[in-house]
Amino acid sequence: MKDIGKLIGKYFFVLAFLNIITILIGFYQSGNLFIELGGMIFLIWGGKSLIQKSPKGRKVVIVISGLLLIVSLVISIMTFLGDVPTGLRIWGFEITENSDKSTVYLFSLFTFILFFIPFHFLRTETAIKEFEGEKLIDTDEELEMEQDS
Repeated sequence: MKDIGKLIGKYFFVLAFLNIITILIGFYQSGNLFIELGGMIFLIWGGKSLIQKSPKGRKVVIVISGLLLIVSLVISIMTFLGDVPTGLRIWGFEITENSDKSTVYLFSLFTFILFFIPFHFLRTETAIKEFEGEKLIDTDEELEMEQDS
C-alpha cells in the first residue's frame, strides 16, 4: 500500500457515513434522535487530517483508536462474563437492561475490528515514513540508484 493516509482517511469518511446511518436506524427503532457529535467530529477530522498527511493527526488518530479498542474490549469482556453494561450507546444504539447480550457483544467486537484497522496500519513503517515525508522506495532499481549516489 503506497498511500495509507489517503486510504485510511477515506475509510474514516465511510465510518462517519455508517455512523449517520446507525443514528437514523436508532431513531427509527426508539423514536429518540441522539447524534454522537464527538464520534462524528473525530471521524471527519481524522479522515481529513490523514488525507492531508498530518503527522500530529496520525498520532491523535492512533491514540483515540487505541482508547476505543480498550473500551470496546472491556465492554466485550463484561458482556461475555455476564453483566450487560447499561447506559451506553454503541453506534447509535442504546444499551439498556433489556438489551440482548449477544447483540451488545457483537456490536462491541464490531467496533473493536473497525478501529483496529487504522490503529494497525497507521503504526506500520510505511505509514511512519509516509507521514514524516520520507520518499518510499518501491523497486530494487530505485534502491540501487540511491545506493550508488
